[in-house]
Amino acid sequence: MEPGGEREPVTICGYESRYDQILETALNEYADVPCSDYYRDGYNLALRMKEYREAHLLFLHDSRVPATNNLAGRLLRFIKRKQNPAVSLRSIKSLELLCDSMSVLFLMRKEGGSLYDKVSTVFG
Repeated sequence: MEPGGEREPVTICGYESRYDQILETALNEYADVPCSDYYRDGYNLALRMKEYREAHLLFLHDSRVPATNNLAGRLLRFIKRKQNPAVSLRSIKSLELLCDSMSVLFLMRKEGGSLYDKVSTVFG
């Protein structure tokens, strides 16, 4: 599915029914076999799929919502490098300031041109 494209109601219904089939299969499997430590991840995933169904399928109904969160993950990757925090935040205020400044930098980068020139214009 392309971002911003129109989605056919039949296609949406097909994706929703497939999601429901997968969820039903998972819940039936875990109903027969009690959840053990070995199956806990799958069981927890099935419960999350049931609880957050509307959020998981929101991209089908709202074309502004991306189908994946790859961009969000990529934008936050600088904070963690190989599971070790690269940035130490000591308060919520510092987190807000970091997010605000990073969003400005990402928007400047997205506009094109020299990022250095744009930042030096702001601070110069």
